[in-house]
Amino acid sequence: MIDAADIASMSDRQARALIGKTVAVTKDKFVFNGAACASPTYERSVNDLARSFREQGHVSSANMGLPDPVTAIDICCTHLFLKEPGRILVYWNGFYFDAVRTRK
Repeated sequence: MIDAADIASMSDRQARALIGKTVAVTKDKFVFNGAACASPTYERSVNDLARSFREQGHVSSANMGLPDPVTAIDICCTHLFLKEPGRILVYWNGFYFDAVRTRK
């Protein structure tokens, strides 16, 4: 867990329980800790880092480790942010989580 918005729909304790959980991103589905977003849209946009986090997430982007401008991906049920090849930031219920690509 990297940070949290001012208003979140789960507690810090619930968010900490998600650390280490698998994120599955495929063309047809997004799944985080068993919660699925069927038919994700994956709409990409490039945004000013500080402004987009301040206005949309009500959180500072200072500790996120994201490039500026940042590529944001709206997947209908949440947002992803591209960090570097093989790494994304996942926004989930008001919290931001680092995710690293692994091979099966």
